[in-house]
Amino acid sequence: MAVSRLIRRVILGCYASHPKAKLGESAKYTPSKLRARIKRDRDAVFVAISDRRIVGFCVNCRDDGVLQLEWYGVDPAHRQHGMGQRLLQHLINSGRRRGCHKVWCDTNAENRASARVLSHAGFEPVCTLENHWYGQDFILWQKVIPMMRVVRDEEDSHTVSRPAIRLVRTFAPRERTLVAAAR
Repeated sequence: MAVSRLIRRVILGCYASHPKAKLGESAKYTPSKLRARIKRDRDAVFVAISDRRIVGFCVNCRDDGVLQLEWYGVDPAHRQHGMGQRLLQHLINSGRRRGCHKVWCDTNAENRASARVLSHAGFEPVCTLENHWYGQDFILWQKVIPMMRVVRDEEDSHTVSRPAIRLVRTFAPRERTLVAAAR
């Protein structure tokens, strides 16, 4: 499964993670484990595609109205083109559809690139956990998901509900992985 290979490559390429942590994390995202996740929740894994290749991914877990962003990443050759922003926006839209009110995640405190992408997507740092996982410092982030807003439709002169953010077009390939099409 191509997404599993990309996840492994991104995790192992993290400069700011302990070597044992990288190996342990990458082992969680084998093809069979990803398939099992998708079977439980079809929105738990989605990917970004460019030129028919998987170039980005987002793995998340829904728990009682809150989404945990476990990992997201973009192939190094496709970075600096807004792909991470598109993945996070798709996650937020997915959370809204799934009835979630918040997305949270953690990042290694040294991972400045991820911090920039998260900040730009509207995530806010909550706290820093010092000497946490494998003795590393981590930052907890959160983003409240704006739910439906009520707007006045002047043409029909009645109140309607519209999404606060336009949804990204999606489709499901034979792997049954939800895919955010990169434009």
